Amino acid sequence: MSPGWSLHKASGPEPILAKEQQRVLVLVMAGLVLLLVSTFFYFLVRRVRRRVFPLIEAANAVSEGEWRAPLSTSGNDEITLLARAFNRMTDHLDSLLLARGEAERKAVWGEFATGIAHEIRNPLATIKVCVQALPEGSAEDRELQSLMTGEIDRINQLITSLLDYARPPHPDSKAVSLENVVTRLSA
Repeated sequence: MSPGWSLHKASGPEPILAKEQQRVLVLVMAGLVLLLVSTFFYFLVRRVRRRVFPLIEAANAVSEGEWRAPLSTSGNDEITLLARAFNRMTDHLDSLLLARGEAERKAVWGEFATGIAHEIRNPLATIKVCVQALPEGSAEDRELQSLMTGEIDRINQLITSLLDYARPPHPDSKAVSLENVVTRLSA
């Protein structure tokens, strides 16, 4: 060996940072990552809440009886799909309520017409029997009896027409083309 030289065991390169500095660096990096993730989730939750709260408000409005609470359906995410479904639901509820009101109105009208018909037909029947029981006299008397009987029958026919109008109609059944129905449904 040369003078002034000695053998040393190589232990690798010297660490750039001491162990304490490495721990501090790891903690700082973990803190930054935590801050970034927290900030990301904060803005994500804010965005979702901004989109969900109108759905909640609209649902509350529907529960209070305000059926027309249309929601904005711009976008292409799950919340937009939910808003579209909600709008379809409120439209359907609105049409069902209108149909229900119409059915109730017709039911009340039917009950009214039945009551009126009963109250008018009973006295008319009595009047008709009395007119028919009158003794036949002159041709003029027979003409008056015939005229009164005809008018009583005409009033009875009006009452029958009123009752027919008040009754729900029987549905018309007829054959239809299945191809046309499928085409219409697909459109």
